[in-house]
Amino acid sequence: MRLKRLILKNFLSYDEEEQDFSSLNKVLIIGTDNNGDLTQSNGVGKTNFVNAIGWAIWGESKAKTLDENVKYGKDICSVQVDFEHENKNCTIIRTRNKSQKISSIDFLIDGEPSNGKSVTETNNKIIEFLKVDYRTYVNSVFLRQNDIYSLANPEKTNEGRNIIERVLNLDEYDLFEKSCKLEIKELEKEMEKYLFFIDNNKDLEEKINKIKNDLIEKNQSKLGLEKKIIEANKELKESEKNYNDKKEEHSKFVSFQEQMKNIDSDLIKKSKELEEKKLEGKKEYKNKENKEKELTSKILEKEYVENKNLII
Repeated sequence: MRLKRLILKNFLSYDEEEQDFSSLNKVLIIGTDNNGDLTQSNGVGKTNFVNAIGWAIWGESKAKTLDENVKYGKDICSVQVDFEHENKNCTIIRTRNKSQKISSIDFLIDGEPSNGKSVTETNNKIIEFLKVDYRTYVNSVFLRQNDIYSLANPEKTNEGRNIIERVLNLDEYDLFEKSCKLEIKELEKEMEKYLFFIDNNKDLEEKINKIKNDLIEKNQSKLGLEKKIIEANKELKESEKNYNDKKEEHSKFVSFQEQMKNIDSDLIKKSKELEEKKLEGKKEYKNKENKEKELTSKILEKEYVENKNLII
């Protein structure tokens, strides 16, 4: 987050104030009294200026109530903060109306409204967007009254160190350091166990190499088997093709046999028909012979009678 501009109206001790930070990379606020004395700078507005940033962004300040943020004798206060975050230009405008007991906030990202449905929801969206809450902000950039003088005084290095420790919560890091040291001791104990194991297993590398060589040989055997399997699959495919060809030939042969059976059956049937016709022909021939005999007999008999009559 990079601060670009801050505008205050009736906030705490300020009437109207505007500061442009767009050309600055770092900002240090140092208050002085009318005589320019750094040690006598209480009440000049340093804390209120920093509080204005916290109140505008997170809605929190040193004031105990929201109405206490409004300058005495005024009804409405507002703070506008312009900043850049993740390559996006952002603006937050927070307002408090003391007479109406109403708070409002406008949150803009690249000129587009990004408010939630309520002030609380908008506050949460801002925290989620910045990934920084008010407590982190306070502990990172906020120095209490007279802390800057102690920090800048080279004769009081211990006091300056205490200020930095308070601001950065270094006391927590002391606890982390102690915890890490305990863990290191435990790890060293574990390491001793592993070293003992290594000393008692010096030939382990030789065994591992032997296992690796065995694996290589088995892999080679596996490759040979895979090659044989591929060849066997080829032979199987050829056998299947030959089988299918033979099967097709057999099917054709069976079909030919069926056709021959049908032809034989037809021949037998036609042979029977011919025999029957032959028998019928013989019968007809006999009948004709019989008729011829009868006719001949009749003719002979008629001729005999006629001849007899002539003789008489």
